[in-house]
Amino acid sequence: MGRISELIAAAPTLETPLTRRIHGFSRILLFAILGLAAVSFGVGVRYGEAPIEMFKAAVALAVGAIPEGLSVAVTIIMAIGVARMAERRAIIRSPPRGRDPRKHHGDLHGQDGDTDSEPDDGTARRGGR
Repeated sequence: MGRISELIAAAPTLETPLTRRIHGFSRILLFAILGLAAVSFGVGVRYGEAPIEMFKAAVALAVGAIPEGLSVAVTIIMAIGVARMAERRAIIRSPPRGRDPRKHHGDLHGQDGDTDSEPDDGTARRGGR
């Protein structure tokens, strides 16, 4: 087990443009959420709320907003990337013609057309007798 973990630790990390953008955006999102939490803390204390209660509220705001915002951000980034790929015709909407993916190879079918692996003995057509 130690050898496997050493090999995994020694493997270079793959950093793609998408992962760099997600990392950069998540940092921006993190600082924006922390800023909003600090502002909510400051406004609450200024209006006479107890500092400990406002700290709890600010932490709850930050903890609740980070997971929600990050998943939305990643979805938006990926959608923008797919749109750019579509503009460059790097992705296609339908598979190339000539092969129908719904058709199965003949060897996969039994005699009655079903896809079970057992040979057909004809009992299914005769009502099981």
